[in-house]
Amino acid sequence: MPTFAAQAQLPDLLLSSPVRIVAGLAAGVVLAFVLARLLRPRGGASASVVAVAMAANLLRIGLFSVATFLVVHGLWLLEHRVDLIGTLASSVLAILFSASAYIAGLFIARQFLAPPWWRLNAWDPAVEFGRDSFGITDAVRWILDDVRELVLGLRLVDRIVVLGAIPLAGLASMQVFGVTQTLVVAHATLLVLYVALVVALFSANRIPRVLLTRLQDLRQVARRIASGDLSGRVGYLDTAEYEELGELVADFNSMARALQSREQENAALTHQLNQALQFEQERASRDPLTQLRNHRYFQEALAAELYRCSRTGEMTTIAIIDLDDFKAVNDTYGHQEGDAVLIRTAQAFTQTLRPYDLPARLGGEEFGVIFPSTSPEEAKVVMDRIMQVLATAGPEATVQTFSGGIATFPIHAREQSMLYQLADSSAYAAKMNGKKHTVVFDPGKVSNVAEDDRVNTRERDSQLKAAKMLVQTVDTIEGMGSEHSENVGRISARIAEELGYDDTYSRQMYLCGLLHDVGKLGLEQSLIQKAGQLTPAEFEQIKRHPDLSAQIVMNAGLGEIAGWVRHHHEHFDGSGYPHGLAGPDIPLGSRIVLAAEAFDVMTSDRPYRQAMSLFDAMQELTRGAGTRFDPDVVAALVNLVRLGEVKPAGGTAPGSSDRRRAA
Repeated sequence: MPTFAAQAQLPDLLLSSPVRIVAGLAAGVVLAFVLARLLRPRGGASASVVAVAMAANLLRIGLFSVATFLVVHGLWLLEHRVDLIGTLASSVLAILFSASAYIAGLFIARQFLAPPWWRLNAWDPAVEFGRDSFGITDAVRWILDDVRELVLGLRLVDRIVVLGAIPLAGLASMQVFGVTQTLVVAHATLLVLYVALVVALFSANRIPRVLLTRLQDLRQVARRIASGDLSGRVGYLDTAEYEELGELVADFNSMARALQSREQENAALTHQLNQALQFEQERASRDPLTQLRNHRYFQEALAAELYRCSRTGEMTTIAIIDLDDFKAVNDTYGHQEGDAVLIRTAQAFTQTLRPYDLPARLGGEEFGVIFPSTSPEEAKVVMDRIMQVLATAGPEATVQTFSGGIATFPIHAREQSMLYQLADSSAYAAKMNGKKHTVVFDPGKVSNVAEDDRVNTRERDSQLKAAKMLVQTVDTIEGMGSEHSENVGRISARIAEELGYDDTYSRQMYLCGLLHDVGKLGLEQSLIQKAGQLTPAEFEQIKRHPDLSAQIVMNAGLGEIAGWVRHHHEHFDGSGYPHGLAGPDIPLGSRIVLAAEAFDVMTSDRPYRQAMSLFDAMQELTRGAGTRFDPDVVAALVNLVRLGEVKPAGGTAPGSSDRRRAA
C-alpha cells in the first residue's frame, strides 16, 4: 500500500508557474486589504496601538501555525517507518485529515443552512485582532458551536445519517478506493463548497451594505420629515436589482408625498379657517345694524389707548352719547324708522369724526367715541359738529338731538372704569338739564352718578315724558292749543338767561314753565273750560292746581322745581295764592313763570277773547310791575321782546331755535 504522504501531492497543474503567479498576486491583494483594515484606527485607538496588537496576534498565529506544521511534519516522517509506529502515524494522519474534512463539511453546511451574514458585517478585524489575546480558542468554540447547533437542529433520522452513515460511508470509500483518493475527493469537494461559501459571503456582504446605505438614506429623510420638511425623498439608486428594497423606497416616498399633500391640504384648510375666524371676530366686534364697533370692542380699544397714553403721557378723551327721546321715535314711527335713525346717526359719526377716532354703538340708543390725543375742549367742538349733522337724521328728516358727556384721561380719571363712569354721568347730567347738548365733566357741576341714581334718572325721564303729555292734554282742554305750556317754558328760560343765570338754571326754568299747570288735570274739565266769571267756590277749586302741579313734579324727582311750581301764582305784593307770599319770599323761578305765563296768555287767542297786541301786552306787564309782577323780571322780558328774542305765542328756546323736542 503506498504511503499517505506520497499520494497527497498537489497535481502538476496547480504547481505550474501561471497558477503560482496568480495565487501569489491574490495573496498579496488579500494581505494588503487585511493590513489596511487592521491599521485603520478604531474606537479612539491610534494606528501604532493597533499595529502593536496586530503584530502580537500575528506572532501567536505564526507560532500556532509552526506548531501545527511540526506536528503534521513529525507524523509524516514517522509514517515512512515500516514498523508499528509508522502504521500508527499513518493512521493518525488519516484520522486527522478525515476528522478535519468531516468537521469542515459540517461547518460549511451550517453556514449554507443558516448563514450568519450579520457576523460578516459585525466582525471588524481591527477590533478582533487588536485584542490582547489571540482568539483561536474563540474560533474553535465558534466552529464547534455551529457544528453542534447543526446536529441538534436536525431530525433524528437526519442526525443518525450525519453522525453514523456519513462517517461509515467515508470509511467504506477509503476501503474501496483508498485513503488518499477518498481524502482528495473530500477535500476537493470542500474546496468547491468553500469557494461557493466565499462567493455567497461576499454577495451577502454587498446586500447588507446596500441595505444599510438605503436605510441610512431613509433615516435621514425621515429626520427631515420629522423636522417639518416634507419635500424629502429617497433615491432609487442600487434598488433596481432588489425588488423588496425598491418597493420599500417607493412606499416610503409615497408616504412622504401623501404627508406633503395632507400638509398642503391642512395649510389650505388652516388658511380658510383663519380667514373665517378673522371674519367672525370682525363680525363679533361690530354692531350688525349700524356697522359701528360694539361695546366689547370699545372697552378693549379704550384699554389699549389708555395703556398707550400712560406710556407716552398723552391725553385721551371719550364721549358717551344718548339719543334724546328715542323711545318716542319707536313708539310714534315704529322700530323700522327707529333703526333708520340709528343708521343715520352712525353715518353722521363716520362723516364727522377723524379717521383715527373710534365710534361705537354701546347698546340701544347709546353710542361712544374715543378721541385719541384730544383735549376735552376739542372733543366738545366735534360733538357740536355732530349735532349739526344730525339736523336731518331724525324721523322723516326732522332734527335728532342727543345728550352727550365727555371725560378725559388723565385729567378727570386715570382708571378706565372711572373714566367711563364720569363720561356717562356727564351724559346723564346733560339729559337732566334740557338734553340736546354735551357736558364736559366738571366735579363742581356734575356729580358722579351711581347706577341706582341712573335708574332713578331714567324713571324720572319717563315720568317727565308722561307729564309733558299730560300738560299737552291740559292745554288742549283749556282751549289754548297744545303749545301754551311749551311757550311758557321757552319764555321762562330766556328770561333766566337775560337775568344772567347759566344754562343749567335756564333749563330748570324751562321745565318749571313746561309743568306749571300740569295739576289742572285734577280739576273738573267744565271748570277749566268755563269762559265766564268764576264764582268764589269755583275760584277756590282753581287755586288748588298749583299744589297739585307741585305734587306731580315732586313725584317726578324735581324737588326744587316743584317749589317754584307751587308758588307760580304768588303776586309780588302778596295778593296771590296759595300762600300769599310777597317780594323776595317768592322763589325767583315762580316770579319768572308768572310773568312768562301772563305774556303768553295775553298774546294768545282764548275762547272768550282775542289776543292782545304786543304793545298792549307790554303795557299791561309794565303796569303790573311791583304789584303783580317782579319789576326786574318784567324789565328782562320787555327787553327780550324789544330785541325780538321773545315773540307772541312763543319764542326761542334756550340754546337752540327749537325746544319742541326737549323734555
